[in-house]
Amino acid sequence: MAPPLSLTLSTKTHKRKKAEAPLAKAEFVAGKAPGGTRTNLKHYTETSKKLIQRAQHIYEVHIWTRAGYPGVELQVQVGKEIWDRVCMEAKSPTELTDRMLNMITKYGVHARSSLRDKVRPHVAGRYQFMAGDSDKIKKRNVKKHKMLLGECMEHGNHRA
Repeated sequence: MAPPLSLTLSTKTHKRKKAEAPLAKAEFVAGKAPGGTRTNLKHYTETSKKLIQRAQHIYEVHIWTRAGYPGVELQVQVGKEIWDRVCMEAKSPTELTDRMLNMITKYGVHARSSLRDKVRPHVAGRYQFMAGDSDKIKKRNVKKHKMLLGECMEHGNHRA
């Protein structure tokens, strides 16, 4: 049985931790943040731009492989974790601003659309959907679509 918590605490005084060096701030080409709410990669210096792009690409892979539609809290958590990883790999600890985090997490839209564009050409052939605009073809495709969704629901492979 573990001893009570009060007995496991140390009575020694704690030494002060060394103050951590402040993180570098991402630099803007114009020397300051652009006005307005929309910041683009072109507004950052090359060094900051590369860090953000690397984080966006890792976030893209996360969307493809882990969570296609993460909730807001998960987006923020993953974005911060990715930023820490990118900065550590680049040996360039840099402050993550809300603008930069937004640029990283908004890249999820690009990730989903790029994946959709790559998969879409294979769906018709794989599931024998027909091309064309006639009512007969549309009805067949809708029927097949509903049948496939029904199979998906039977096996529990649906989103909650």
